[in-house]
Amino acid sequence: MMSVKQGWRSTWSFREQIFFLLKPLLIFSIISAPFLFFSLNNYSYVTQGGVCLNKFFTFHEQCYSWKEVSKVSVFSELDSTSHGDVLDLRYILYFNDGEKADLWNTKDFLNQITRIDQALVFYNVPFEVAPVDDEVLRELDSQFPPEDLETIRKILRIGRMY
Repeated sequence: MMSVKQGWRSTWSFREQIFFLLKPLLIFSIISAPFLFFSLNNYSYVTQGGVCLNKFFTFHEQCYSWKEVSKVSVFSELDSTSHGDVLDLRYILYFNDGEKADLWNTKDFLNQITRIDQALVFYNVPFEVAPVDDEVLRELDSQFPPEDLETIRKILRIGRMY
């Protein structure tokens, strides 16, 4: 007969106790691992020759040359949420095969925009630029450092640097 002091867990070995405690973590890890892999594997970057993309749930990177860009769409939106206004800026490249890539959030976009712009002008890529609200321009002042504001305003107004 088991005493009250021993309790029901004392009959388990240490290994069984650890497995019992870690089993839910193991199950969660196995289920979430593919989602983690694919979410970390989603990126785009700019090269001198074009743009490379690796979209969600793909295993390979797709690179596009600048001459494969069919058009550029530049627009901004100001979304009101319960946490305040959220500024959404977009610089979307559309490719000949139907794919698209938003370059605004790529690493170093503002530092690379001149190079991107020169390539797109060279290949006569058409730009579609949506009008910018005054509210968006006011919100820019509060969300970006002064040294970037002139570049951002120029991109949003005409889509190009020059």
